[in-house]
Amino acid sequence: MAKSVFFDQWNNRPPVEVTKFPMTEPVFVPEKLDSGEWVLSVSGEHNVYNAIQSHADETDLRQILAKCQATGDYSALHQRNVVFADLTGMPGDFTVAQNRALLARDRFNALDPDIKAAFKSFDDFADQILKGEFSDDVMSVFDKRAQAAAAAAAPVQVKSNEE
Repeated sequence: MAKSVFFDQWNNRPPVEVTKFPMTEPVFVPEKLDSGEWVLSVSGEHNVYNAIQSHADETDLRQILAKCQATGDYSALHQRNVVFADLTGMPGDFTVAQNRALLARDRFNALDPDIKAAFKSFDDFADQILKGEFSDDVMSVFDKRAQAAAAAAAPVQVKSNEE
């Protein structure tokens, strides 16, 4: 059996100097004063960067896959169902998303009754709009409207230059 090798943009990368946040933070301990009041006193420092980097090996995909290949146990890769989605065009915050949903509901409520009746509910309307696939009930309403519009239109008479 051939051994799988995974290559990515991080192979052979140089170390990166991280200076965007404080490398250390103070560690506080509670201390009781003679007056009976409690205060926090600095007792030392905690290196944040080292604490974060201590988890690097267990979160590195190459390390995880190598461990799976070595042990033959791939159960760690199947703990959750994975969902992928193209979220381009999604609103940046919850308020914008709620406003878009309200606008869609308002547009659904403003539909003509015969079109609105072709959808089971607002959720069905939203689902069909997002998928771009309309049910036969909806399409039959639009077909009937198109036929009625065509029948109501006056026939066009074309005169030729020969007359």
